[in-house]
Amino acid sequence: MLGSDNYSDFREQLLSTDECNKALAEYGKLVGLPVESQAFVDHLRTQLTDAANAVDRDYLSNTNFNIVNGRPTLAKLIKKPEPKGFRVVEEALTRKLQALDLSMMSWLLRDN
Repeated sequence: MLGSDNYSDFREQLLSTDECNKALAEYGKLVGLPVESQAFVDHLRTQLTDAANAVDRDYLSNTNFNIVNGRPTLAKLIKKPEPKGFRVVEEALTRKLQALDLSMMSWLLRDN
């Protein structure tokens, strides 16, 4: 990509295997996931099974779900009307972000 040589090499920022292994237990506690292989797989399997059971249990009450010619389909959602004053706020926010040389995405992803 044109200009990509101006950016740092991400590989220089990667942790070594030893550094990863040292941080793994603390990271697992921080994010609430088991870090041992089989426990991690069991945890994910339980989450997926629970999600599948919830879908099986609740799909009939989903008014957007239909079976048409034997195939499951989802109805197109109807867009809600914009709230009163939305455009005024959107335009003011856009002007402010442009003045700060920011995009909406960069503002949403800011680190603070």
